[in-house]
Amino acid sequence: MVPIACHGDGDCVSCYVNEILDCYYELSRSPDLKPSPSINCLFERLVGLCSRIPDEATTAQILSDPKVVDIAPHLRKLCSDGEYQLEAHWARKVCCCKTHEEANEMLLTFPYHGNYVDLVRMEMNAIASVKPDFATRTFAFLGSGPLPLTSLCISHHLQSECVSCHNVDQDATAITTAVTLCRALGHSPETMCFQCASAGSPDIDLGCFDIVYLAALVGGCSTHKHEIMADVVKRMKPGALVVMRSAHSLRRLLYPVIEVTEDMASIGLRPLLVVHPYNHIVNSCVIAVVESPCGCGP
Repeated sequence: MVPIACHGDGDCVSCYVNEILDCYYELSRSPDLKPSPSINCLFERLVGLCSRIPDEATTAQILSDPKVVDIAPHLRKLCSDGEYQLEAHWARKVCCCKTHEEANEMLLTFPYHGNYVDLVRMEMNAIASVKPDFATRTFAFLGSGPLPLTSLCISHHLQSECVSCHNVDQDATAITTAVTLCRALGHSPETMCFQCASAGSPDIDLGCFDIVYLAALVGGCSTHKHEIMADVVKRMKPGALVVMRSAHSLRRLLYPVIEVTEDMASIGLRPLLVVHPYNHIVNSCVIAVVESPCGCGP
């Protein structure tokens, strides 16, 4: 990536703002966000830009710039759509493989595979730090998409046949693709199962899970995320953990933010840990424990 040339704080802010706006306008003018050399280049440029960590004052000025504030919600929507298209594209490539070995080799070539591996490793270590004796056996992942890499990485990281991952997505096509993909990879339906439902749906029985993940793209804004969390926690057992993916610094232009506030207590959650990576891992991680009994509202 070409470095941003700064000649003082004001110039630095302007350079960042102009780069962000340029990426946004290019993406918003694109007829679609399916993977292509130009689309891939734009997203790589945007992610690289937002992965930088300027000082707090510079970051605050960039994020509060009226032009950035104006485009931020739609930019996150474009990122969400682009991520879905990329994952669906690679999931289909894996599904077309003739053998389990070929499918697993194809999965390793997904451009962000290493990032997912490192993100899940960070999250598993974070969980172990707050619950060292936690006998984790059952996971639910809300917003798993067509390429359920988090669940696949969890299964590989824990390397236990007793671990099961329940993947939930509201998009029926994503679920169908993910089921076909896991079959191509050779995963057992007992350890990797799927359900088509929205994250807040009462049709999902969350009371049997040790850990429930909330994907970064579930909920388009902080308010919506809070509403979904409230619905989810009502159906979880006390002592279970909620792992929520969030973002910090300029990365909040890519993903909605989980606000860790006193309001979490009102829905039966007690925050335990927040991890903000400063390296190539883009997502932050918020871990909270469920304190309210199943079925109890705020």
